[in-house]
Amino acid sequence: MSKKRNYKTVWKHAPHLSNMADKIFADGFSFRSPAQGAPEFVLGRLSCNTSKAIEFLKAHTDDRGWVNMKILLSKGGTEYIELDTWKPKLEKPESLKVEKFDEENDTNEIPW
Repeated sequence: MSKKRNYKTVWKHAPHLSNMADKIFADGFSFRSPAQGAPEFVLGRLSCNTSKAIEFLKAHTDDRGWVNMKILLSKGGTEYIELDTWKPKLEKPESLKVEKFDEENDTNEIPW
């Protein structure tokens, strides 16, 4: 038997997911919880409206050919699919930046 989800607990621990203003819903895709009595390894069902899904994918494909989506849970307990717009920061952290060596001011002393 599949486990029953506690939707209130999910939203209590993820309040940052409640901002609906910047969501882009994945048009043409539908995700549903597994049918009652489905085996434990079945996580859910994904359905696609071919023409809408292809149009959505073409519109949101990145420069490497990928479209990332998230399967999320609404406050009402319904699953939905959203475009994942997260982009990594391309800056190197300060700890990884290389310092330029200054030959003129090198004293050849060991610092310890």
